[in-house]
Amino acid sequence: MRFALLLVLAFIFAVSTCSLGYSEDKPSKDTLLGENVEATYLSEPGSPFDLIITDVAGDGNESKGVLRLFTADNFTWEFDFYFEDGGSGRWGIEASDRVEKVVIYLESGAVSVDHEGKLTKEVRTTMPPVKATPPFPAGSFSASTLMNIAGNTIRGRIYLKDHIYRYDVIPEEEKTITVESQTKGQAVNVNVETTFEVKNISIVVDRRSQKAFMIDQDEKTYLEVPVFHLTNPQDFKASYLFSPLYFYNPVEAHYAMSLVYDVVESGEEDVEGLLCEKKELQAGNFLVQKAWISREYGIPVKLINYVQGETQMVFEVKDIEEVSLDASIFEIPEGYRPMKGE
Repeated sequence: MRFALLLVLAFIFAVSTCSLGYSEDKPSKDTLLGENVEATYLSEPGSPFDLIITDVAGDGNESKGVLRLFTADNFTWEFDFYFEDGGSGRWGIEASDRVEKVVIYLESGAVSVDHEGKLTKEVRTTMPPVKATPPFPAGSFSASTLMNIAGNTIRGRIYLKDHIYRYDVIPEEEKTITVESQTKGQAVNVNVETTFEVKNISIVVDRRSQKAFMIDQDEKTYLEVPVFHLTNPQDFKASYLFSPLYFYNPVEAHYAMSLVYDVVESGEEDVEGLLCEKKELQAGNFLVQKAWISREYGIPVKLINYVQGETQMVFEVKDIEEVSLDASIFEIPEGYRPMKGE
């Protein structure tokens, strides 16, 4: 089976090369140590500075965490860091970046933070981990699905039996869809061109066993795919969203995206006769997704994805019929062979 996936990522970040002096009225260095420690610093937008984070854990221990830079233009850069044995990273901030707030989240270890006295420390608190495994759905039903992505309509079907479900893509014809966009996401400016082949596939996800399979119904092959957000939610990264499990399956993609982006509760609303919790996923001030989660079944019955404020994808679950499903629906059909990597 051929799943064509082309990703072109262009990361844009301006690095200042000028030499800057230290401020006389503010400390130029700070030390963070421990687990789940967060420090927030304020900056004057338009003021350039160099930021250096250095591992000081000692004894061969590593330091890891996340650096977030917030601008006066409501844009956020995010960088993971991992240092050991005195390793360090330097970020050069130009005046045009208009950075007004710097947040350093230290997952573990100890680091020194050198900001040349250009930042004012606001607060430091011990934060609990915020990522959690999504709950199991509930109920037993069969329903049709309708997805519109970049002007292309893709029909499908979903079968749910509590902790396990199957999502079928049922294209009227095999076709290739190319989505081009330039997004301002949670990290940096990213130019993305994504090309994928729409085929007759099924994706089975078992939340209890934390396993998933992608089945090519035409080629009669199958492939076990990683379920990153269930097996290791604390370390889930946005780049994982381009794996087949999430790229071809908007239901599971929503659960994974909820670990990457900020989730804002937006009240309740009826969809297809179902009472739903409405949620918004945001990257800073940018809206990434709106989701309607059925209170009864615990899964999204409507999803809308956005890129730069424009609707990119709409996914809907329709005509839900409560039925008793046979376990064989969620099994790999007899005679299907493992898919060979390409």
